[in-house]
Amino acid sequence: MIRRIAYPRAALFGNPSDGFFGKTIAFPFREFQAKVALEPKLSGIKLQDDDQHYPDIQGLHRSVSGRTKKSLLQAAVKRFADHAKTHQINLSDAGFEINFESNIPLQVGMAGSSAIITATWRALMQYFNLEIPPHLLANEVLAVETQEMGIGAGLQDRVVQAFECPIYMDFDKALMDLKGYGTYEPMQKTNFQNLYIAYMEGEPEGSEIIHNDLRSRYDRGESEVHRVMRKLSELTTEAKKALESDVEQKNLGTLIDRNFDLRQSICQIAPAHLNMIRLAREHGASAKFTGSGGTIIGQYTSEEMYERLQRTFEAQNIHIFKPTIVNQ
Repeated sequence: MIRRIAYPRAALFGNPSDGFFGKTIAFPFREFQAKVALEPKLSGIKLQDDDQHYPDIQGLHRSVSGRTKKSLLQAAVKRFADHAKTHQINLSDAGFEINFESNIPLQVGMAGSSAIITATWRALMQYFNLEIPPHLLANEVLAVETQEMGIGAGLQDRVVQAFECPIYMDFDKALMDLKGYGTYEPMQKTNFQNLYIAYMEGEPEGSEIIHNDLRSRYDRGESEVHRVMRKLSELTTEAKKALESDVEQKNLGTLIDRNFDLRQSICQIAPAHLNMIRLAREHGASAKFTGSGGTIIGQYTSEEMYERLQRTFEAQNIHIFKPTIVNQ
């Protein structure tokens, strides 16, 4: 039995510019995880939540549809087979069963879907003894969602989950056009201090809602969208310097707030999600979205402030915790 995991991620700076040749800083955290178990079989393919038993990969190819957890596995395995084919690895006689469990809240901005896909690919990579560098694994996981499932998304989440560490990402267009991936610089988790994450369930807003609308506006050349994406990139560069400087750490809260304000200037914000930002700021904490709506991240300046935040959020059924950053 092969068992692999992947973690959720929290974007601290730059989002949603990751799908628009921008820059971001994000990290994975341990409070939740997606676990995948692959059991070798003599023949055939069986996927969790899928009533069908596929005799081979080709049968699976004809069955991918929808945006369910079942289709996540279908699309992930199909894309893996395509990748293996380009590397002349024959999967036609391979048999296996894949099951997973994930406690990552879905559609609240924690990258729960891509975590399931990443963990699935890791299990398949181990089973077939195939090594894929993290920057290329991120591209393949994104392709599962964008090309196989038609979900609008950017590279950021998949890069963080592939590298499994805090990371600075520059998706410069010239570099992306040339190589197909950006510049990725791992960062020290000790630079990320006094952070909280808070989320609410029941008010989903998937990343495709954000990215698809922004994509159409960006592609039409809407000047304000282009301006904000440039500003988010500049902000991320400034934030990286602040994170790496003991002197400038005090400015992080202001930069976090500015990130959200820039996002709000071009995106509609659900009232319930905006309320989380408002509550945090009323207590003196900074706040922005970790990804799409539903989860916020920010910095608190004292334990007393965090305790006040905790009482306020929990009174409104908003979960809050201090993230344990993964740094493989």
